[in-house]
Amino acid sequence: MSGFPLSRRHLIRAAGSGAALAAAPRLSRAQADRSLRLRARYDIQVLDPYKIVNRAEYDILSAATEKLVEIKPGKTWDWALGTACEEIEYVDATHIRFRLVKDRPWTNGFGTLTAHDVKYSYERILAPDSIVSAEWVGFIGVEVVDDLNGVLVTDGPMATLFTSAAPWIGGPIMCKAAMEAAGGFFDGPPSATSGPYQITEWTPEQRTVLTPSPVWNGDPVQFDKITVLSITEDKTAELAYLAGELDYTTIAVSSIPTYRDGTLPPNTKLEIRPTTGFSWLGMNMEHPPYNNEKVRWAIQYAIDRPAIIEAAYFGAGPLSVSLIAPGVLGWRDLEPTQRDLEKARALLAEAGFADGFKTRVAIMDATDQRTSAQIIQANLAEIGIDCQIDVYDGGTYWDLGLEEKGEAWKDLELVLQQWTSSNDPNTTTTWFTPEQIGYWNWQRWNSPEYGKLNKQAIAETDAKKRDAMYARMMELMRDSAAFVNITHEPQAALYTANIDPHFLPDLSVLYRHIKWVGA
Repeated sequence: MSGFPLSRRHLIRAAGSGAALAAAPRLSRAQADRSLRLRARYDIQVLDPYKIVNRAEYDILSAATEKLVEIKPGKTWDWALGTACEEIEYVDATHIRFRLVKDRPWTNGFGTLTAHDVKYSYERILAPDSIVSAEWVGFIGVEVVDDLNGVLVTDGPMATLFTSAAPWIGGPIMCKAAMEAAGGFFDGPPSATSGPYQITEWTPEQRTVLTPSPVWNGDPVQFDKITVLSITEDKTAELAYLAGELDYTTIAVSSIPTYRDGTLPPNTKLEIRPTTGFSWLGMNMEHPPYNNEKVRWAIQYAIDRPAIIEAAYFGAGPLSVSLIAPGVLGWRDLEPTQRDLEKARALLAEAGFADGFKTRVAIMDATDQRTSAQIIQANLAEIGIDCQIDVYDGGTYWDLGLEEKGEAWKDLELVLQQWTSSNDPNTTTTWFTPEQIGYWNWQRWNSPEYGKLNKQAIAETDAKKRDAMYARMMELMRDSAAFVNITHEPQAALYTANIDPHFLPDLSVLYRHIKWVGA
């Protein structure tokens, strides 16, 4: 949704927008022995929303847990009631009443899901050291009315509550009793879940297995087993699909021309969509020489971004002018920085690096990142910078900038990154505030104005005013010169014709909504 409703009696009922989620054919487990094999682009490292670091982990939890609201499958971004919630009503701008379904059981004898679990889960996410607390700015807590009813309380209008907070990483409802019995955190799979699937096997860096929950009392599940394989390399995942080892995978952009021409394997469908995701080269502003603005601008002028798009993305992605993608609030058709090697060399000389210097760029082990890094390496060599490429597996890579994971963040210089996003700009902007230094702001860029605007934009319900705020934030980011915007990469997926993935707008899938449509 483009904003959130403020009318006193805005009521979303399960018989309305939520009903679309249950409209697909329902099949009993007894009708067939069905298994599904899916590819996760990232390693599954943690299964607790308090500590989640990537989308693959969220996807697993979403199949095993309930949420008040979730993102609807389809081609446009929208939200709907989760299967644990009967209705949500805005009482006023800062109070939102909700009612849960009755008797939604927890596994392992932990009773049924209640408003106390919602309160525990949402308020737990607010802790400063929670990985995703930044997405919940403006949220105060939950008032419990009784076991099935409660009220969400915000400190003002919160435009992002149902677009980028509750439906996403911080939204899974965890069992309060099970969490407290475990000491407050889960290092492995949760000991109590309430969703249609349960996590029955988890081998980090390899696979996670979901099977039907023995206590699930909602719509019958579609598969007897869902195996999620962690495959970080797109080409490897594509080969696994072609070998019959996967039923669904996203593929490298470089593979799109091959399949778009109609050369598809048997029983296979191809889907291609633009995304709001973004890729960029970041500079650690606390690490010399990137604490020098002239050095950062020299890097900006040296990088041949169209060459990266052509080589790494086969020309399929647009040239990015900001981290916010076209079509999202805050995007402006800005003039991109043009490559100018003479200006880059002059800036280096003014900064005291006429003879260049040695540096390192950290990347994740993926074909497009390797190709991008090699072009960056060659570009920097043209202005006298000797750039070493450091390649990391997915699990190690995503820990690099997190202070809680050690001291690797101190050694970060340049880092190539690719993130997913949504239709709400907050999903993009929140991670670069001053409060995110030490967490996801790996540039360690400290802009109080940016941070203030981000908080104001979360509470602003006027779309035009929000748009202007986010546009200004993109200007501040551009002026820092710490972000070399590259592209908003398109996404493509191969999947077997006997399933309907019920894609989200960016081609990601929610495992619980994948449907069997026939042999």
